[in-house]
Amino acid sequence: MASISRYFYNNRAKPIYNCKDIIPSLKGIPVPRRDLIKKRYFTKGAVFSTRGCPYHCSYCNLKQIYFDQFRVRPIQEVIEDVSSIKSRYFVFWDDNFFGDQEYSVRLMKQLAKLNKKWAAQVTLERCQNEELLKLVRKSGCEYLFVGLESFSEKSLKSVNKEINNVDRYRSIINLIHKNGICVQAGIIFGFDTDTKDIFKKTLESCNSLGIDGVTVSILTPLPKTSIYNKFKKEGRLIINDWSYYNGKTRVAFKPKYMTAEELFNGYMWFRKNFYSVKSIIKRLSVSRTNIIHNFIVNLGYKFSIKNTKFKY
Repeated sequence: MASISRYFYNNRAKPIYNCKDIIPSLKGIPVPRRDLIKKRYFTKGAVFSTRGCPYHCSYCNLKQIYFDQFRVRPIQEVIEDVSSIKSRYFVFWDDNFFGDQEYSVRLMKQLAKLNKKWAAQVTLERCQNEELLKLVRKSGCEYLFVGLESFSEKSLKSVNKEINNVDRYRSIINLIHKNGICVQAGIIFGFDTDTKDIFKKTLESCNSLGIDGVTVSILTPLPKTSIYNKFKKEGRLIINDWSYYNGKTRVAFKPKYMTAEELFNGYMWFRKNFYSVKSIIKRLSVSRTNIIHNFIVNLGYKFSIKNTKFKY
């Protein structure tokens, strides 16, 4: 580390540093100086216990960001990190908290002693074990972020996300709610099988299942992903301005069954209607999980949505 930092201090840093042959260890990572973080409450409460994901979804760029192997951090070091957070609330910034289920069970048993509240990102298919969910709740979990991505089997298959089974969404989400845990779903619009009715169908499904909250995005062909290579080969990339590749305010490619503008407007329509009072009441009446807190969080999302218009 010291040899690498020398290059930065002397303005001689390389454009790219790759770790090709040695698997990077997560041992000995220092506890962050959170006192240096100003006016970013949620960033102060970010912790990670693992790196990577065992799956290979074609739109995901984790394999380009991290070494392509799932790794875990020593549990005692994670506990020390969490203990240093002044707030009672924190979030695991792991890409798949249940990537190594045996490890996550051992970690949660230690977390239960800290009396803190937390959230994490997991895959839905690993939430079918009720004993695991009971431990999750006992250790202080309030929310689980699950990447549903779509309610279309065709869409999931098209991006190598077949670990999600739409027919099992209801039973698993019901099980999560039964154990007092809220569900924040990741939804993506713009898959090659998506048609203009996908937005309404997704809203109806979310209301029916009692999805507590969503993080919704526009499909983004990030460089070096298989989706990017496919769209580039087909001549469907609109622009190489990377400010368009944020998944929230721009469409960077030509969709298959709608225009870029229709995709963006549908995405905005879904966000506004999902966080409408009518939808909030419908969803929370099904979920019935931490209702007061959930209602406040939903209203916060509702009032944070800006009236953004489509731009090329």
